Amino acid sequence: MKKEETLTIRIEAKELDKIEEIASHFNRTKSDLVREAIDDLLADWEAYLIASNREGESTLSSGELKKRLGIKK
Repeated sequence: MKKEETLTIRIEAKELDKIEEIASHFNRTKSDLVREAIDDLLADWEAYLIASNREGESTLSSGELKKRLGIKK
Protein backbone atom coordinates (compact mmCIF):
# COMPACT_ATOMS: atom_id res chain seq x y z
CA MET A 1 0.00 0.00 0.00
CA LYS A 2 1.31 3.44 -0.93
CA LYS A 3 2.02 5.93 1.80
CA GLU A 4 0.83 8.82 -0.35
CA GLU A 5 -1.62 9.19 -3.21
CA THR A 6 -2.41 12.09 -5.49
CA LEU A 7 -5.84 13.71 -5.27
CA THR A 8 -7.04 16.17 -7.90
CA ILE A 9 -9.80 18.61 -6.97
CA ARG A 10 -11.60 21.56 -8.51
CA ILE A 11 -11.97 24.67 -6.39
CA GLU A 12 -13.15 28.21 -6.94
CA ALA A 13 -10.50 30.71 -8.01
CA LYS A 14 -11.14 32.82 -4.90
CA GLU A 15 -10.45 29.81 -2.66
CA LEU A 16 -7.23 29.06 -4.51
CA ASP A 17 -6.18 32.69 -4.15
CA LYS A 18 -6.70 32.44 -0.38
CA ILE A 19 -4.70 29.21 -0.21
CA GLU A 20 -1.86 30.75 -2.20
CA GLU A 21 -1.85 33.90 -0.04
CA ILE A 22 -1.79 31.97 3.24
CA ALA A 23 0.79 29.46 2.00
CA SER A 24 3.04 32.29 0.86
CA HIS A 25 2.61 34.18 4.13
CA PHE A 26 3.71 31.14 6.16
CA ASN A 27 6.33 30.01 3.63
CA ARG A 28 4.49 26.72 3.07
CA THR A 29 3.49 24.91 -0.09
CA LYS A 30 -0.15 24.84 -1.14
CA SER A 31 -0.08 21.06 -0.80
CA ASP A 32 1.19 21.26 2.78
CA LEU A 33 -1.48 23.78 3.71
CA VAL A 34 -4.34 21.78 2.16
CA ARG A 35 -3.04 18.50 3.58
CA GLU A 36 -2.98 19.99 7.08
CA ALA A 37 -6.49 21.42 6.66
CA ILE A 38 -7.81 18.02 5.56
CA ASP A 39 -6.08 16.29 8.49
CA ASP A 40 -7.66 18.79 10.92
CA LEU A 41 -11.12 18.38 9.39
CA LEU A 42 -10.94 14.59 9.48
CA ALA A 43 -9.82 14.68 13.12
CA ASP A 44 -12.79 16.93 13.97
CA TRP A 45 -15.23 14.60 12.20
CA GLU A 46 -13.75 11.56 13.92
CA ALA A 47 -13.95 13.23 17.33
CA TYR A 48 -17.55 14.21 16.70
CA LEU A 49 -18.49 10.66 15.68
CA ILE A 50 -16.79 9.21 18.76
CA ALA A 51 -18.52 11.71 21.05
CA SER A 52 -21.94 11.18 19.48
CA ASN A 53 -21.62 7.41 19.84
CA ARG A 54 -20.71 7.82 23.51
CA GLU A 55 -23.91 9.79 24.05
CA GLY A 56 -25.93 6.93 22.59
CA GLU A 57 -26.58 8.75 19.35
CA SER A 58 -26.58 6.62 16.25
CA THR A 59 -23.85 7.00 13.66
CA LEU A 60 -24.57 9.85 11.26
CA SER A 61 -24.43 9.86 7.51
CA SER A 62 -21.77 12.10 6.01
CA GLY A 63 -24.53 14.45 4.82
CA GLU A 64 -26.00 14.80 8.32
CA LEU A 65 -22.55 15.27 9.82
CA LYS A 66 -21.75 18.04 7.34
CA LYS A 67 -25.10 19.69 8.11
CA ARG A 68 -24.48 19.61 11.87
CA LEU A 69 -20.95 20.94 11.45
CA GLY A 70 -22.15 23.68 9.10
CA ILE A 71 -20.14 22.43 6.13
CA LYS A 72 -21.48 23.45 2.74
CA LYS A 73 -21.65 21.04 -0.22
